[in-house]
Amino acid sequence: MEPPELENPSKNTQEERSDEDVSDHDSEDEECDVAEMKKTRSKSLVEFRFRVEEAILGNYLVVRKNDDDSKNAENFMDIRLWGVPLLPSQGHEGTDTVLMKFLKAKRYKVHEAFTLLRKTLKWRGEFRPDDIVGGDSRPEINGLWFTSGRDKIGRPLCYIILGKEWQKKMLSTEEYLRWRVLCLEKGIQNLSFRPGGVDSLVQIIDLKNSPGTASKEVKLICKRITAMHQDNYPALVYKNLIINVPSWFMALNTLNLRLITQKSRNKFVFVKSSRVTETLLKYATAENLLVEYGGLKRENDTEFSTDDKVLEVNIRAGTTELIQIPVNEVGVTVMWDVTVVGYEVGYKEEFVPDDDCSYIVLIQEKKMLESIRNSFHIREPGKIVITIVNGAYAKKKAFYRPLFLLYKYHHFPVAASHHQPRRVYLLLFLLSTLYYTMAKLFFSVLCLLLLFGFGFAVRGGTWQQGECQIRSINAQEPSYSLQAEGGVTEFWDFKNDEFQCAGASLRRHRLQPRALMLPLYHNAPVLVYVVQGRGIHGLMISGCPETFESSQQRGEQSEEGRRQRFRDRHQKIEEFRQGDIVAIPAGAAHWAYNDGDQELVVVVLHDNANNANQLDQNPRTFLLAGNPERGQEQQQGLRRGQRELGNVFRGFDVHMLAEVFGVDEETARRLQGEDDRRGHMVIVAQGLHAIRPPISRQEYGREEEGYYGGRNGLEETICSAKTRENLDKPSRADVYNPRAGRLSTVNSLTLPILRFLQLSAARGVLYRNGIMAPHWSINAHSIIYVTRGEARMQIVNHRGEAVFDGGVREGQVVVVPQNFAAVKQAGEEGCEWVEFNTNDNAMISTLSGRTSAIRGLPADVIATAYQISREEAERLKFSRRETIIFSGRGAARA
Repeated sequence: MEPPELENPSKNTQEERSDEDVSDHDSEDEECDVAEMKKTRSKSLVEFRFRVEEAILGNYLVVRKNDDDSKNAENFMDIRLWGVPLLPSQGHEGTDTVLMKFLKAKRYKVHEAFTLLRKTLKWRGEFRPDDIVGGDSRPEINGLWFTSGRDKIGRPLCYIILGKEWQKKMLSTEEYLRWRVLCLEKGIQNLSFRPGGVDSLVQIIDLKNSPGTASKEVKLICKRITAMHQDNYPALVYKNLIINVPSWFMALNTLNLRLITQKSRNKFVFVKSSRVTETLLKYATAENLLVEYGGLKRENDTEFSTDDKVLEVNIRAGTTELIQIPVNEVGVTVMWDVTVVGYEVGYKEEFVPDDDCSYIVLIQEKKMLESIRNSFHIREPGKIVITIVNGAYAKKKAFYRPLFLLYKYHHFPVAASHHQPRRVYLLLFLLSTLYYTMAKLFFSVLCLLLLFGFGFAVRGGTWQQGECQIRSINAQEPSYSLQAEGGVTEFWDFKNDEFQCAGASLRRHRLQPRALMLPLYHNAPVLVYVVQGRGIHGLMISGCPETFESSQQRGEQSEEGRRQRFRDRHQKIEEFRQGDIVAIPAGAAHWAYNDGDQELVVVVLHDNANNANQLDQNPRTFLLAGNPERGQEQQQGLRRGQRELGNVFRGFDVHMLAEVFGVDEETARRLQGEDDRRGHMVIVAQGLHAIRPPISRQEYGREEEGYYGGRNGLEETICSAKTRENLDKPSRADVYNPRAGRLSTVNSLTLPILRFLQLSAARGVLYRNGIMAPHWSINAHSIIYVTRGEARMQIVNHRGEAVFDGGVREGQVVVVPQNFAAVKQAGEEGCEWVEFNTNDNAMISTLSGRTSAIRGLPADVIATAYQISREEAERLKFSRRETIIFSGRGAARA
C-alpha cells in the first residue's frame, strides 16, 4: 500500500512545493519559537493574529449550519483547534504555535493561511474528528494503531500496523478513513502546543501485511488521505518511517520521489525488513522502541519503564560477550531485558553463585530470535551471567537493563524458571489455606449460632461506644517506671485514648546483665520484641511434660545407706536474641534471664481486648515470686486503676501454703516474699545454671529459615509449639527495596501459635529519606514502637483530618487505629520500628504503588473522581513501580 502523501504526486507537486518549500526554522525540528523569528515572519504572525481575532469576534471564521446558530450563539468565541483556543486575545501560550503551522504551510502568506484555517475548521465541523476519538472506531480487522514511546527529541511515536486480513472493500469505505483520522488525533493528544514544546509527531507505518500492487480502491483512499493531511493537518508530522517496505513498493515510487521537493522527500524514510531495528534506533532509544521491532518496550508494562537505565554493548564479529549482573542480596528476584540488533546470535543465561561449592544454574539457552525478558529468584549471593555469541561477520549491538524486583516468594522460594515443583508447592499451599479458611468460617458460624443473634463476637466482648472517637494522636513515651534490683520496667499509660481504642497496653523491660525476671503471668496474650541483647526464657504451660532433665546427681551417699538421688527436671528453655518476636499465651507463666554482657531491652505488648481475657481491659500481671516495693516507682501520677505488681502467694495463708507444698512455714513465708525488697527483677550473683541443650549458629540459622517449608501445621501441639521468630535478618524480608528499605512480617502462616493468640507483628527498616507507602490496615489496630532513628509520620481519620502529623523518634510509640490511613518517611539517619497488630493475619491496603487501590482503578474512574485528564490519571496510576517501600528524594542505604 502506498503512503498517502506520495499518491498521485504529479497532480499535487505544485501544491506540495508551496506547502513544503518554506524553511520554517534553521533546524528540522519545526518547533515554533516566536522570539527567534525573523522580522518579516513576526509581521505575518501579527497580521494573521489580527485577522483571526477579527473573524472570531465577527462570527465568520467558522461556517455553521442554520440549526447550529442558536446552539453555539453563546460559545461563538470559544473556537478551538487541537485543544488550543484560537482567539489571540485570550493569551493562551499555544495559540501562536498553532497559527504558525498554517503560516508555514502557505509560505507566510496571511490570506492563504487564513483560507486554509477556515477550510480546516469547516472540515472538522463536518467530519467531527473529536467524536471519533471519543467513540474509538478502530476497525476489527487485526489492524493496530497506538502511540507508544517517544523519539530522541521527545516526539510521540505513532504506529500504524496493517493487519493480515485487509479487504479491498474495507479500504474503500468511510470507516477506514475515520480510522486514519483517529490515528492522527490520538497522536496529537500527546503534543504540547507551546513555545519550545514538542508540536510534531513521528509516524511509523508498517507495510508488512500490505495488500499488494496498488488497486483502484487503494488509490482512491490514498488520495483522500493525502488531501486530508495537506488541508487539515499542516506541519504536524515530522517524519514518516515506512518500514518493512516490499520491493514492488520501492519500484513503484522511484519516479514519484523524483517529482517532489527535497524537503518533502526528507519527511519519508523507507526501510526494508532487514534494516528495521537499525534504522528505528537512529530516531528512538531502545527503551522507547517496541519489542516487535527489536526494542525493549512492551505495552502495558508494569515492571520496567522508560526511566530504567538501558546499557549498550558492542559485540564484534566472531566474538562472545559476557554480561554480568551481580546480586549480593538474598531473597530478591532479578528481572532483565535483552535485545540484539538483527538477532541471530547464540544466547545463554546462567546464575553463578559466589560460593565455589555451589552449583551453577542454567536458566535457559537458545538462539535469539526476539527480544528476551526473564527473571530469577536469588537464594544465595552470586551473579546472573548472560552469554551472547556473535557468529556473524558484522558487528552487532546489544541492549539490556536489569531490575531488582521489590518482592520475594516467602513460603516456597524457587528459581523463576517456572518448574513443575513450584506449582505443586503452590497448590499445596493454596489447599492448606483454603482448609484453614473454611475451618475459621465454620468456627465463626458456630459462634454466631451460640450467640443466637443477641450480640456480636468482638475483641474482649466489652466494646464501649466512643472508644475510638479520636481527634488527635500523639507520639508517646513511658508515663512511669518501676525500679527493681536487676533493672527497671517502664509503662505507657494504657488509659490513654489511643491505647483504649486499640485495646492494648505496652511496657518496656530493661534487665542488667545476669538479671532474672521472676516468674509471672498475664491476663492477656502478649508479644515480646527483643530490642537489644540476648538471653534465655522459659514458658510453663500446665499439663505439658518436663522434657529437660539433668544428669547431675544432687543427693549424696552416707555411711548409713544410699540417699535418694534427685535430678532437676523442667519444661523447655529457649534462647532469644535481638530481633526476636516471642509469643506468650494468656495465663502462661514465664521467666527470662539476661545471660549476655549488655543490657537486655524488650518491649512487651499486652492485648487486653483479646477474647482470652475475660476480665476488663486493664492489664494485670501476676507475680509468682518477689515483692516489688511501692516506694520505688520512679514517677508519681499513676492513673486511677493502674496497679503495681504483686506476688499472688502473699494473699494465701501461710499454714495453707505449707500444707499445699509440704514444706515448713518458714519456707512458705519465703514464697510470699514479705521481706524481699529486690523487686520483680533480681541479680543472680553467680549466674544462672539452667538445663538447656547447646545450639550452634548453624542450627539457629536453620531454625530461622524453617518458615520456608517443612511445617504442615498438623504436628505442632501447644507443648511443642514454636514461640519465637527473628525479624532482623535482611534475608528474612518480605518486601525489599535496595534503595529504600525492607519490611518483614510474622503472622499465623509463619508462626502458627499466633493463630491462637490472634496477634501478628512486623519489622520495618527505612533508609535515609525512604518512604513507607500511604496505607491503611484492613483488619487490625497497629501499635508502632520506634527502635532506631526518626521519621515524619502522618495519620488521617475517616473525616479526612490529620490526627497526627509530626516526628517520631527512638523509644516513642504511635497507635494507628484500624482503617486510619498512615504514611511515614525516614529522616536523614533512617528509621527502624516494630509494629504489633491485633490480628493474626493483619493485612494492609496501599494508596500508592504497584499493588495499590489507585492502581486497581480504571483510568477513567480516576480522571472523573479527581477531575484530571486521562493522561494525568495514567501518570497517577503508574508513577510508582514499588509496592510498599518507596525510595524518596536523596534515598540511600543506611
